[in-house]
Amino acid sequence: MIAPRPSRLMAIALFLVVAPLGAIAPAQVFELPQPDEGAALESEELVRRRVEMLLRRGSQDEAVALLEDRAKRQPLEHSLYRRLARLYEDLDRNEDVETLVGDRIAAEDPDLGTADHKMLAEAKLSLGKKAEATEILQRMLAQEPGDPSMIRLVANVLRHHDHFEDAVAVLEDGRTKVTDPNEFAQHLGTLYSELGLAEKASREYLTVILDSPLNVGLMRAQIMELVETDEDLTAVRAVAEEIYAAHPQVPQVGLVLAELRHRAGDADSAWAVLEPLLDDPEFLQEIIQMAMAGLADSRLPGTPPRRSLLSLRLSARMLQGLLSGDALPESLQPRVYDTLNRTLLAILENDHFATLGEDEQLAVLDEARRAIVEMGELFPNSRVTSTALLRLASVYVDALNRPQEALELYERLHVSPNASREQVQLARVGLGRAYIAAGDTARGRTVFKAMGKDRSFREGQGRAHYHLGMLDFMGGHYQTAQERLASVALDAPTADYTNDALDLALLLAEENLSQAPDVGSLASYGRALYYRATLQPDSLQTELGSLAAGPGRGLRDRAALDLARMYIREGNVTDAHPLLSAVGDRGTRYAASALHLKGDLLSDAGRETEAMTVYEQVLLDHEDYVYLDTVRDRVRLLRGDTPETEGELP
Repeated sequence: MIAPRPSRLMAIALFLVVAPLGAIAPAQVFELPQPDEGAALESEELVRRRVEMLLRRGSQDEAVALLEDRAKRQPLEHSLYRRLARLYEDLDRNEDVETLVGDRIAAEDPDLGTADHKMLAEAKLSLGKKAEATEILQRMLAQEPGDPSMIRLVANVLRHHDHFEDAVAVLEDGRTKVTDPNEFAQHLGTLYSELGLAEKASREYLTVILDSPLNVGLMRAQIMELVETDEDLTAVRAVAEEIYAAHPQVPQVGLVLAELRHRAGDADSAWAVLEPLLDDPEFLQEIIQMAMAGLADSRLPGTPPRRSLLSLRLSARMLQGLLSGDALPESLQPRVYDTLNRTLLAILENDHFATLGEDEQLAVLDEARRAIVEMGELFPNSRVTSTALLRLASVYVDALNRPQEALELYERLHVSPNASREQVQLARVGLGRAYIAAGDTARGRTVFKAMGKDRSFREGQGRAHYHLGMLDFMGGHYQTAQERLASVALDAPTADYTNDALDLALLLAEENLSQAPDVGSLASYGRALYYRATLQPDSLQTELGSLAAGPGRGLRDRAALDLARMYIREGNVTDAHPLLSAVGDRGTRYAASALHLKGDLLSDAGRETEAMTVYEQVLLDHEDYVYLDTVRDRVRLLRGDTPETEGELP
């Protein structure tokens, strides 16, 4: 490689030093010619694209700044003006909307239209300038008098800003300018509803039904939402009665009236309206929907049991009417049967059902039994049928002391090829209980012995041995009963029968280990268990009363606690209190349970100070009580503890 000469290197170095100095020398400074200001502006399309790009990035403020900068340099094109106005509106910059749109309107821009005037009116309403906004809205109405769309638009602007009465006035005045007297009925119904005027709102909603009967489903729901108080119900029902009387040829109004009559507790008059509609295919879907609504409403928290029971019974009546008629197509039968059975089960589970007379309860049960059995025969694969049979059978046994009807249902389910294995096992348990309840303890024992050997269903096996242990106790086989019940408690520590099994096993162990077992008291308690299992409440109460008043400790206190619980179930709290106090004072292992129950009774009666004293006694004296956490929760509730004060109880 040839090295550069020294003279060439010097020339290069000199050039590098002199060139920059020359660039900043005053003699070399000059200004580039500036283009015309208009030529520097971007095209409308390019600005619009940049704005949309910024908005996609979430940069609203930058998009606004870009448009504002352009507005300073020249009047905004219409599309860019409209975009800036909408951005101001989205950002609640109402003063900027007022200025931008107001100036545009004042300049009489020919491209402006209804949307711009609406935007300006809304901005002024948001700024509290109602008079100015009203003037703009009136001009809009005057430009297109009698146009329903414009009237609705103006009313919606006022409604959106909570000027409901003004919106009503616009619509009512608009009715005088249009040909259809029923125009705006749905909008007026909504506005009257928001104003709390249930009577006027219902009249408008019923007008919608008269004008367009196919809207009955939506309008019926809106009308039912109006009924929040008894006064509302009375007013709305009166309107429906009036309109139905004037328009009997519109049965859709009758559907609404029937539901209002039903809500008022007048089920028979509701049925009088509904029954003629059951054979009309046009109303099948509406009636099914109404029945399903009755079922759904009964499950809402806070619904009074009596009201939901009335609703459920009318729903069942409607569904049974559909099934017995000729209008229901075969494709809808599974749905109606399914809804009917769910409704009947909900009736049985309703808290108010127990207050009905026995004849009325039996009538409901017989209805349910027929419907469930019929559904099982027609649709054997239904998931509801087996569950319904189990629930129905348990009500016959536990609520009405009628084990024979329960036996029939359990037998049917026990041999059903469509029931799940678990349902069959539960039916076997129920079958054994029903045999014992009917007094046939030998057959009950046979069923439970077979179940006790079946290791494929552990839960059923444990429950069977529990019942066998109880039968052993009843029969005087105390050692066998003790061993069986103790084994059950160890094998199934979380089952609902475990605590009872363990307590009975301990009680028997105490007596068996004592030097002088109280055989007489054991036999007496065995008889009490038999009376309870065979559904003989009077004999049970007598036996428990005798045992609770006798000598002994464990058996006496358990009998007293059982008797107190029996009194409470009957609503006899007065006789329960002294029994609970006596057991609590004696300090046996039943004391904590007795005090806990006593505290609950006092709390439920509103005697909170006394309840607190009893609960605190449980916490201080019975630290090994199984339900101690539940007692702590009750104390916290009574004290009104906050999260910061929790953890201070013993």
